[in-house]
Amino acid sequence: MGHLIIARLGNLPVEIRNTDGILGGGCIVGWLPIIKEESSETGKTGFVNFKNAVYHEAFKAFLENIVLYSHIGSNTKCGDGQYRVLWPFVLILSANYEEFMTMALLRGLKSNFPCPICLVPRDSQWDLSQSFPLRTENDTKNLLIKAMNEKNLEKRDKILKERSIRPIENAFWSINLTDIHLAISYDCLHSDDNSLWEDHFFPLFKLLIKDIGRKSTVAVDNW
Repeated sequence: MGHLIIARLGNLPVEIRNTDGILGGGCIVGWLPIIKEESSETGKTGFVNFKNAVYHEAFKAFLENIVLYSHIGSNTKCGDGQYRVLWPFVLILSANYEEFMTMALLRGLKSNFPCPICLVPRDSQWDLSQSFPLRTENDTKNLLIKAMNEKNLEKRDKILKERSIRPIENAFWSINLTDIHLAISYDCLHSDDNSLWEDHFFPLFKLLIKDIGRKSTVAVDNW
């Protein structure tokens, strides 16, 4: 099993991009493996780390063709016939929270620092009056190097927990001009329309409408 990797131009007309077909003008360029999870392994740190390591090793293979060009540029003939030096990099990562945890190699919602963008402590997420330092690729790299140089496993894990990171090298670090923590973007479709609303708010909304009678129920738009 695997997740499709689809490459697509970002400026395709909407009638192509939003077609009923799954590709929308794109092309399948690879697969990311999905590791089958046995019930006996669910939630175990070692197995979760293994799944994350497989994801990033597979993504490294996918990215390897652009790694060099992200550092030295690629002399490319553009649509107007002129040659320009282009540097590929990751501008935006659009995903849900669980996918962000895999991409950024963080420990998740119950960790001390669950945000993939900043270092807000878990117990302070409610307090919007405070500001917290942003995560950066360099800080994460340095902390990982410090942890992996520690021979004592308990001390190593303690260092990693300081920033809620996993003991794995991130595939995105190989791409120049890219900081995954800056690229992560809040996605309304993932987080609101197809998550909070569809899975949580809308079911509760339907229950509340049902309680106040059929007249109110039929007044709600079908969409």
